[in-house]
Amino acid sequence: MNTSSSRSGDTSFLVGKNGIGEACRAQPGARPEGGTGVQRTLEVYCGNWREPSARVIELTPDMSANAVMGNYASQSWWRGDIDQRLTCPAPAAAKVLDRYDALLMECRRKQGGWPVVALVASVNGAVFLAEGIPVAMSQIENTIGGLAGAIDRSKIEDAGGSRSSVAERLEAQTKFSIGDLSAFENAMRLGQYYNSIREFAKAEDQYRQALAVLMKFQPDDEVNQGILYAHLALQASNQQRFAIADGLFDQAETKLGGADELVRLRLGSYRALHLANQRQYDNALEQAKKVAAERQSVSVAKGAGRRGGDDSQAFGVSDVARNTEILFADMALDTYTQARMQEKTGRLREASAALDQAFGVLGQARMAPSWWRPQFLFLQAELDVDTGSPERGVGRLETAIAEQRKLFSNSRLEVLALLALGKAHAAADRADESLRAFRAAFAISAERSTALPYEVVFPFFDLMLTLAEKSPDKAEAYFAEMFEAGQLVRGTMTSQAIARTAVRMSADRSAGGVIRRLQDAERDHDRAKNELAWMEADPQALPNELDFLRTEVENKKRAVSQLTQEVQSAFPRYQSLLDAPVKVADVQAQLGQRDALYQVIVGEPMSVAFLVRKDGVMAYRVALTTGQVARETKALRSAIDGSQLLEYDVIGANKLFETLMGPAKPRLAGIEHLVTVPSGPLLSLPLGLLVTEPHPRIADNRDYRNVPWLAQRYALTLTPSVRSFVDLRRVEPSSAPQPFIGFGDPLPFTNVDAVLRNRNLPDSCRSEVARLTKLPRLEGTDREVRTVAQSVQASAGSVLIRDGFNHEKVRQLGLAPENGAAQLEQYRIVYFATHGLLPNELNCWSEPALMVSLPEGAPQQYDGLLTASEIEQLRLNADLVVLSACNTGAEGSGGGESLTGIARSFFVGGARSLLVSHWQVDNEATIKLMTELFRKISTDRSKGSAYHLQTAQKAIIADLDQSHPYFWAAFTLVGDGSRPITLSAGL
Repeated sequence: MNTSSSRSGDTSFLVGKNGIGEACRAQPGARPEGGTGVQRTLEVYCGNWREPSARVIELTPDMSANAVMGNYASQSWWRGDIDQRLTCPAPAAAKVLDRYDALLMECRRKQGGWPVVALVASVNGAVFLAEGIPVAMSQIENTIGGLAGAIDRSKIEDAGGSRSSVAERLEAQTKFSIGDLSAFENAMRLGQYYNSIREFAKAEDQYRQALAVLMKFQPDDEVNQGILYAHLALQASNQQRFAIADGLFDQAETKLGGADELVRLRLGSYRALHLANQRQYDNALEQAKKVAAERQSVSVAKGAGRRGGDDSQAFGVSDVARNTEILFADMALDTYTQARMQEKTGRLREASAALDQAFGVLGQARMAPSWWRPQFLFLQAELDVDTGSPERGVGRLETAIAEQRKLFSNSRLEVLALLALGKAHAAADRADESLRAFRAAFAISAERSTALPYEVVFPFFDLMLTLAEKSPDKAEAYFAEMFEAGQLVRGTMTSQAIARTAVRMSADRSAGGVIRRLQDAERDHDRAKNELAWMEADPQALPNELDFLRTEVENKKRAVSQLTQEVQSAFPRYQSLLDAPVKVADVQAQLGQRDALYQVIVGEPMSVAFLVRKDGVMAYRVALTTGQVARETKALRSAIDGSQLLEYDVIGANKLFETLMGPAKPRLAGIEHLVTVPSGPLLSLPLGLLVTEPHPRIADNRDYRNVPWLAQRYALTLTPSVRSFVDLRRVEPSSAPQPFIGFGDPLPFTNVDAVLRNRNLPDSCRSEVARLTKLPRLEGTDREVRTVAQSVQASAGSVLIRDGFNHEKVRQLGLAPENGAAQLEQYRIVYFATHGLLPNELNCWSEPALMVSLPEGAPQQYDGLLTASEIEQLRLNADLVVLSACNTGAEGSGGGESLTGIARSFFVGGARSLLVSHWQVDNEATIKLMTELFRKISTDRSKGSAYHLQTAQKAIIADLDQSHPYFWAAFTLVGDGSRPITLSAGL
């Protein structure tokens, strides 16, 4: 209820315990705003809650004398106020205190559908207006009775638990406190707030908390559960978790089957945004148009401004079928979505017309969220710039930024608007103003650790490159600033994992232990959240399973909070080290005189590349888009990925090299070790098989010995991000006492039932899991692992093959006892020669895995698949982990992640570098390559592993029968390739 700050009356007295046993007191409250004829207001507070559970208004004697209860219950300022917040049926005759006349309405809050009691009562000639939660019905009656003299206030507590018949009935229906209701409403508000500033993970957390409260106290309210499922679906979509979002949207649609049609149409609007998040802009546009047409039809049929009736329901903040302003807001959102999709598909004139219409409707939507207008202005300004009116765009963007700052300062929307302002100023040829806007955006983004999409940063790159061309003497400074801004472009999960691992390794043992527990707890919390999201998207999930998972998520969240405090105490620099920006000087400090770092950021409308040496930095445009890179990398890999070896396109490989690295060739003179930071589809292509000079095609598809491969010119290391390179260079080498442990030649997979049971997979997945039984035995890998072990002088006991390479054994070696070290932490090199299973090869589950043996009689919790989440739990202290298996390197789809979850998990466990493969590897070539690699590692400690890998690859290229890149190019070194590996004190 809206209230003013003035107080009336000085009455305060105890009014007994409510229906859930909380002691309650009535005390003076604020006068209702706009209320006439009010003598005094009392608010009822129960337990320790700061919000009132009920409110009672006593009318003045002159108003009471002339009052007609029916009028107050149906057409008064009080009823008008209630109608803004509650959905109420027609008033029904009732008795308060079992003897006084009243008109009772059992209402529902428009947000969340929570039950609320509202009544008008006449007691001893005085008229009272009251509202409260059902468990406080007795306190409403006791307050009215105490004010009217119908009850001796001093004896209310002595009356014990006596209840009127109305109170008993209402209190039996639901048992929530005002604290529970406040927790729900606060979570909804925070969810909307975080969504408005585009912090979608936090928004999801809040909506999930709201759903947990709703499920506890309103388990049968399908409609409001459906509304929250729709919110969760959109937040999952906003975070690119599209499969989970699909399931949640389907769940929402089922639950909203009985909802008002306008509520279901809002779900349709969310689906349009979901399509847009997937860049299906044409489909999103059609969906938005369809929803808009249906909403218009329904609103005409219902009567847009009609009030009254009880057939409407809430969507998020209000009753869309009864509130004209909310209806207008939905229509404005539909039209805005259409305009955004038209802008994305290049239909700028249509987009401008649609946005003008959206503004017109928004002006009538008084209940629309306040942050919509800056968003609408932002799009309008972008259209101005794209249609050749940058001056007008600048004005609108400045207005949008000012309005946004009034709502939320330093928000993500403000960052995006500032970047758009920089683009608009650049289009108007105002470089200084443009740079100020860009730099302000980057400052906020760096402070908030906010990753940015490449396409919004590219205009800054373009401007700086143009300025460098005009002022060559300032070029290096411009390039350095570009390079630092490039680190704000959306990073990979792998680089984030490496950053956390590096900080953990840099701490002393005590602090490192606390940090490890925090990082484990964070991953446990993330896994539980992900499992809950999948379960919520499953229509077959049981309510008790969902309740258990929701409780587990909350418990893990509390554990993270507690450990965060412990880390802050033990290692105060933890968060600052994670968030510290990487500058050119940081990279140069870690580079040797013959090292260089090459980064290419692939995107639209063209890509950008950087080359950093010890003595300078350069940047340049790369005339390739994401789609073009995907096509070219796929074409090059086609010679390798098929069932037979085809002629490798050395001419195409040279053209791609010239496009990517041609402008940097003069600056690469004297460089021996090249650290590469590729992105997008380039992650699926080992850069070593690029060709550095023009070369005729290899018509016989046999002799590739004289092809000038990039792998022959440079020792190559891949790093997931610039930050990862710096972090890993700062980490001390392993201090493990043993040189090597190797695993290989797992027994053939046989136990389909174990996987179905342990992975909670339905029987419909049986045929897919059964495919694993058809994977070939890797018989040559036992010889591979033994040969490598001998080359580094490792003991015979350091090789575990066949039965010895089993699920239980790996887990036992890798898990640490309480306050102790794991056995795997004793080895500097950890070697796996087995099958790797990637998500894009499996439909029934999304987690990658390594295949291990599952001997007869193995414990039931093991199933022969060592998953990425299990690998994360292993404790490692390794300089190098080798994954000599199929497809353990980059995703073939080039989806933007630099490594599979398997490789990333080894970094989490404590690896400093990895050797991973991009395709199924020839066994004899692998043995030859690995033998030479580890022979060089053990005998030449003057160079790093990247140099030794290059030497091994050259040896295979020199063999006529194995010179095709299929035989030698599969392996990529990820991490720190320049550091020598010292196998033990005795070697």
